[in-house]
Amino acid sequence: MSEVVPRKEEPPFPWMGMSFLCLGMLAHSIVFTSPLPYVAFMVVDFKMTDNLDEAGYTAGWITGMFMMGRTVAGVPWGMAADRYGRKMCLFISMVNVAVLGTLFGFSTSFTMAVFLRFMIGLGNGFMGVCKTVVTEMVLCKEHEVRAFGFINGVWGLGLIVGPAIGGLLSRPAIQYPGIFTEDGLWGRYPYLLPSLTCAVFAALAAVGVFLFVPETLKTRVSNAPSSLSASPSAAATQRYEKLTDQSTHSGSGKSVTSEDTDTEE
Repeated sequence: MSEVVPRKEEPPFPWMGMSFLCLGMLAHSIVFTSPLPYVAFMVVDFKMTDNLDEAGYTAGWITGMFMMGRTVAGVPWGMAADRYGRKMCLFISMVNVAVLGTLFGFSTSFTMAVFLRFMIGLGNGFMGVCKTVVTEMVLCKEHEVRAFGFINGVWGLGLIVGPAIGGLLSRPAIQYPGIFTEDGLWGRYPYLLPSLTCAVFAALAAVGVFLFVPETLKTRVSNAPSSLSASPSAAATQRYEKLTDQSTHSGSGKSVTSEDTDTEE
């Protein structure tokens, strides 16, 4: 009689950690896209041009500086995540988005706006580190596919929500004169409201990452000798299966074998 092998249960999906990683990805996406509807108006307000139809070239500098900063800082953020930990990099990235994103709403000149957008991108290593954390946090290959589906889906959602926030909330004293006044805070800083809204998403993500996302760097390091050639998710699967086997054998006692059956007969 062959040995009876107990059926392994599927490991739990890390819903809590994934929820706040998705929130951070959403904040990252909307802070990138929210200025698109109003950046041309911002250029005109900064007196860079008098014609809205000619504002495209100058407006491109403001929107492009975000990705320029990300391009410059992509590799350094990856090195920092390997040296100091994933969680710290995720947290700092979201704090950077919240603080500098709010300051962007107070921009009073073209130079200030370009500088802040560059710094938001430079201090934001969330996307690359987040994807690394996903591969190290999930416990089986099937969960990795599901997790990346959530991450990519939320990024796409941000591409829709971001421009909507920018278009609906910018220049509120002009769009909603019955609620906001020209001489009030929102009239003096017409792009503060969408920037502040994006900052709230980032601040919530920062708190969630700090409290509920585990540090996965130590997990990867502790398993490095036995899984240097394996993917992080494969290493996580091996860890889970090993723990499951240990708990199963410690609780099930002696396995039934063909030799035991022959002896009984």
